[in-house]
Amino acid sequence: MISIKKAGILFSLIGLLSSIQSPAQSKLKPGDSLTGVFFETMVNHHQPTLDVDKDLAGKLVIFDNWGQTCYPCVQGLPKLDTLQKLFGDKIQILPWTEDPKSVVEKIYARINSKYNMIIPSAAEATRHDNIGTTANNYTSKIWWYNGKVVAVTPTKFVNEKNIRQFLDHGYLNLDEKTEFPGIKDFPKSKLTDNILYQKEKSGITVKITQGIPNVKAGVGYSTSSSEFIGMGARFINYSFRQLYMLAFGTGKFVTDLDPILKKRFQDQKVENAVENAYCVELIGDSVAGYYQALDEAKKMLQVGLAKTFGVTAVKENRKVKSYVLKEIPGNDRFKSTTNGEELWDKTAFYLHVENLPADRAFKAITSKLTWGSDIDYVTNELDYNGNVSLNITASTYDYNSMKSALAEYGLDLSIGEREKEVWVIKNIEN
Repeated sequence: MISIKKAGILFSLIGLLSSIQSPAQSKLKPGDSLTGVFFETMVNHHQPTLDVDKDLAGKLVIFDNWGQTCYPCVQGLPKLDTLQKLFGDKIQILPWTEDPKSVVEKIYARINSKYNMIIPSAAEATRHDNIGTTANNYTSKIWWYNGKVVAVTPTKFVNEKNIRQFLDHGYLNLDEKTEFPGIKDFPKSKLTDNILYQKEKSGITVKITQGIPNVKAGVGYSTSSSEFIGMGARFINYSFRQLYMLAFGTGKFVTDLDPILKKRFQDQKVENAVENAYCVELIGDSVAGYYQALDEAKKMLQVGLAKTFGVTAVKENRKVKSYVLKEIPGNDRFKSTTNGEELWDKTAFYLHVENLPADRAFKAITSKLTWGSDIDYVTNELDYNGNVSLNITASTYDYNSMKSALAEYGLDLSIGEREKEVWVIKNIEN
């Protein structure tokens, strides 16, 4: 648990629950007061609790929010530890997570078997009482010194050069280039130029426009209402593919598009309103019921995309590439005959399952393989319904690493074509 006061006000960090949500809470910025930070559950530390104001006075503190399901977060802990060892007691890098203490201890034990980290971590830190919203991405690092916020930065700015600059001179000059304004520069605006489609129904307005020149892609919210009533969301300079991901709530598409539209549909990176960048605005003015409004807005956006681009999405059964899990004959090491407590413990670096039913073990094994991969589907072809136990050290995101580790347990992970129900993007027939 973290109890934190900022100018006497408790802040809440609200996760991004869906494409439309209530606007972000007040964001910490350099110069803000930040006192009363108290962690009740510490791991890898010489004391069970930590009072930041009292215990870390006179030190530069860098707060790092992480979690077991965040691959870059876990991977980055040893790198942060290297900086801690370099600067010693002049600084304190302080990771914190909402994960249970037992999970954090296991992750630290795994990492420490190779790196012997000295940085601690706070555990069981709920997002109802935390350090405050710092950016659209809550993983931004908070630099703190004697009750004040020094800086709020992306991970890349937590480096030897910047830390040394603050310790030597008492300030940071990050020299971050911002050639173009971002979504934060349009907090109250509505999309009014180059409108391609606009529709209002039941108090919900859906608008699609061309991209905005020289503006970075991003997401923004237009009101401070805690309900859907009167709130809006804008998605600036999205690619053609991202529009369909937003409308249909999935990125698992195959296409039957003509060559010109298929090229446009490719998931290009849109930064500065290059060709084929678009904007979407969703506004709810008088709708009671957040989730009903969200569903209605997405349905309206689907219609808008069809009318604007002449393209729609339908579900069909198709043969698509899939990760396939089978049993290797003659090796049944993964099978368990015990009746102990079920366990599913997983990070970016290892997977430990104990006495899980085969279908749940399959989900544990394959849950991260599709992340960052061009293969979106997984298929369970295990001819086995009992319990599964395995303990492997491998990159749980990497096919080759997982294939090798699973083979030792008699499990064959392969890639093949399998029939699946998929979203198909296709031209609307006249």
